[in-house]
Amino acid sequence: IKAMQFPGTVIKVNKHISYQKRGKHLYCQLPSGRELKYPFAILKDEPYYGKPRPKLYYEGRCSFSQKWKLLDTWGGKLVENFVQAMARDIMAHGMKTTEKHGYPTCFSVHDESAALVKLGFGSVQEYEDLLCILPQWAKGCPVAAEGWQGKRYRK
Repeated sequence: IKAMQFPGTVIKVNKHISYQKRGKHLYCQLPSGRELKYPFAILKDEPYYGKPRPKLYYEGRCSFSQKWKLLDTWGGKLVENFVQAMARDIMAHGMKTTEKHGYPTCFSVHDESAALVKLGFGSVQEYEDLLCILPQWAKGCPVAAEGWQGKRYRK
């Protein structure tokens, strides 16, 4: 809300996360340096226990109609957004690490990574260990991997 009220000002949530309104959009700076963008963000006064209080809206795709519309959001949803984004950044780093060690990523599904290697190459344990090597900005984050090997992908 403060970032929206003071466009151009970087509002720090903590030492890792900050928000800034630039132009018509609200941006969330992640510890990795990547940004989340909330397009065409606006504030609307909404009643809260009988008093008007600013509420954040942005344009996004409605999960029901699949059409773009003005969506409201709140603190808990914003936390979910940056936590999931950080998890993605950690996983992307892990996939780059595995590739450097000979495990080419053939695809990923949500929180899973799949590599295609020749029979006899490496091990599931090595792959798990490589996926869990954290980028500098995520040091101390509790991360674990659980893998398996097979001829075909399964859920």
